[in-house]
Formats: sequence, C-alpha cells, structure tokens
Amino acid sequence: TAIVRIFRERKNKEAVESLFGKFVSPQVLKQILESPDKLIQNNKRKEMTVLFSDIRNFTSMSETISPEILIPQINEYFNEVVDIILENKGTMDKFIGDAVMAFWGDPLPVENHEYMAVKTAVEILQKLEELNKKWTDEGKVNFKIGFGINSGEMIVGYMGSQKIVDYTVIGDNVNLASRLESLCKEYNAEIIISERIFEKTKELIDAEYIDEVLVKGKQKAVKIYRVKSLHKY
Repeated sequence: TAIVRIFRERKNKEAVESLFGKFVSPQVLKQILESPDKLIQNNKRKEMTVLFSDIRNFTSMSETISPEILIPQINEYFNEVVDIILENKGTMDKFIGDAVMAFWGDPLPVENHEYMAVKTAVEILQKLEELNKKWTDEGKVNFKIGFGINSGEMIVGYMGSQKIVDYTVIGDNVNLASRLESLCKEYNAEIIISERIFEKTKELIDAEYIDEVLVKGKQKAVKIYRVKSLHKY
C-alpha cells in the first residue's frame, strides 16, 4: 500500500542519514537522500584522495597545559577544520587524537578531488593563522600543523566490529598520505603532497620539489613536493 511504501522510504532515508550525516556536509547529504538506493552497497575500490593532518608537538603541550584550557582550544580548532573540509566537498573520516583524516571521492564523486584536498589544507592554514592571532591575545599557545596528501586507488566502506564501525578508506595509497604528513617536521613543510597529486594539480597550485624519499611500505623512492600557495585567477 501507499502507507507501507512511504514508511519504507522514510526508514531508508533515516538509515542513510544515520550512516552519512556525520561525515558529509548538509548539501551532500541532501544529494544522497535524493537517491539513497545507489549508495547502499558493499565496500568498493576506487580512485580517491586522502588527507592527514596533525598538530606539531601536541604531546608535549598536553603535558604542560591544563585540560580546562587545551581541550576547548583544540575543539575550537577542530570546528573550523571540519567546516573547511565539508565546504570543499570532503568527507570527514575521523579524529585520531590531535590528528584529522579526511577523503574525497565518496560517497559522491568529487571533480578535481586532488585539488580540492590541497585547497582544503591551504584554507585550514589560513584559518589557523587567524586563530593563532586570537589565541596570542588570549595568552594561549599557538598551534603548528602539517598535512600529507595523496591520491590513487583505495578501498572505501564501513569497517569495524558489530558494535563500532568506521566509514573510512584503507590501502597503500592511504598509508602513503600518512607517511607524507609525518615528513612535514623533518622537511620544515606545512603541506607535503605526492608526485601524483602534484601532476594532477600543478597548473592550479604553486609547489616545489623537495626530495625523493624511501618511505615505509614502499620498495621504490617517491618524489615529494611542498605546497606554497594556490594560484589566484
């Protein structure tokens, strides 16, 4: 009957909202809800971009600054970070302590996802500059952050136990992005991207070659690049 059909459609949309509501922007969620059946599928392998970022020297800060001051400050920072990720069509994956993980290309395709991830990192750095000025006036410590960005084939889907599940990406290309982020401190860089990201975005960004490094899990050395800015048009 019509009532049963309406009930099923509502339950279907509620399920999709429950699955994706906390990961994507309201605009993306609206698009998903218009055709939810297309998204209820098994884990899949696809071309995507992933970003990792963390706060430099956060462990030492957490040992010297009271939780009553540090936790509201990091939450203020996280609020801005998530807004910028979602505004740039990214999917918020998770917080890992003081680190952030996000990806582009699922649950909906994202055009120029490599560039959108780099743009996100640049805009977060710009916002952090504003926050640091405000925190200085408030007598609070400033944050320094680093980003690692890579793209390629990865597996995306819901992974975990029956009680706790993550909507996330896994694979060698995900691991490389994490390794690039960890190199930021060593190379005194704020945003390090892979050669693949550089080749896809070099007409749109100002970036320079840094080095060719052998990272854990890779047999062959990879070229890495420092992002300086976005091109203005």
